[in-house]
Order: sequence, then C-alpha cells, then structure tokens
Amino acid sequence: MERTIFFITLLTAGCIPAESTCTDRRCLAEMLIKKDYLSQPQEENCTLPIFVPFIEYQTLGVRWTDPALAWDTSVYPYDEVILPVHKVWTPELHVTNGIITTMTHSSNNLLVFSNGTVLHSVIINAEVNCEVNLFNYPFAADECPVAIQTYSTGDCGTELVLGYLKMVDGSHGDWQTEFAALRKQRDDQF
Repeated sequence: MERTIFFITLLTAGCIPAESTCTDRRCLAEMLIKKDYLSQPQEENCTLPIFVPFIEYQTLGVRWTDPALAWDTSVYPYDEVILPVHKVWTPELHVTNGIITTMTHSSNNLLVFSNGTVLHSVIINAEVNCEVNLFNYPFAADECPVAIQTYSTGDCGTELVLGYLKMVDGSHGDWQTEFAALRKQRDDQF
C-alpha cells in the first residue's frame, strides 16, 4: 500500500507544465487576453491620464497606458497587437450635461503597443439641452456647451487630457455650427 501512494505522489509531482514556444502575434494576443485585466490600471497616485488627441464630430480618439499589457519584444518580436475591446479595460466617457448619452466603441478591436500604450476610438452620441434665444430668428445665435468627463472620485479615477477639436460639416437644416472650441471650465470638468 505504501508503494502505491508513493508512486501516485511521484506522478503528481513530476507533472510540470511545459512552457509555450509559440511567439507569433496570435499567441501574444492570447497571452494578453488570458491576463483578463478588466479593471482600471492602478498607478501609485491612483489617477490614470486618458489622452484624447482628437475629437471629430462625435468620434473621440482615446489613448492610455496599461503597464500590465506590456510585453518583452525579445520574446514576442512585435511592436503592436490587436486585442478584442471587451477583453481589456476601457475608460468610460460621459457628457455630463447630456439628457441622453451613449458611448459605443467604434470597433470591436483596439491596438496595444509593446510598452502597454492602448489606442482606441469611441463614439459618443448625446442629446444636450441648450437654451437658444430665438428672439432674432432666423438670425439667432447662441452657444451650447457640451461637458465631457471621465470617471473620477476624489484622488482616484481617470483624468482627461484633451488634444484638438475638428469641426466637420457644421450645417444641418435651419441651424449652422460656426465654430467649436475646447474650454476648461473647472478642474473636474471640460
């Protein structure tokens, strides 16, 4: 009886999983997906900058760095890889003065670089209530602010760093957009 127990224990201890030798781009993607990092990257100061290099109509380019998604290019000799967007944490952007706001991903995939930088774009559709003085209609003109914000509570969360705004096709029906500008209203709101 002692021999059988020893033999079974030896078999269990002797089973060491072999390391994968697959180093192609798909194996790299699978390795990163298996990490299953769906929570926000946690920095020492608890705030993650979210860079929005451009806003074009309703599309926002978004960039952030997640060190946990970085890889060694001597093992996987690629500078970038495509990952499914639902397998990686992505920031939520809100139009805080919107009556109805939806954010959707412009693609089912996003691009990750070997240093952990992630590139993606999102589409925000928002219905914003603006008071327009119609006294001089059809020559009425007014401003309509749209406040874009990310999740943040106290010293933790995300912080928007905005780039440039590109106005596209500013006339629809009776109304025409003459200009669009980025203005920081408060430290916690854009």
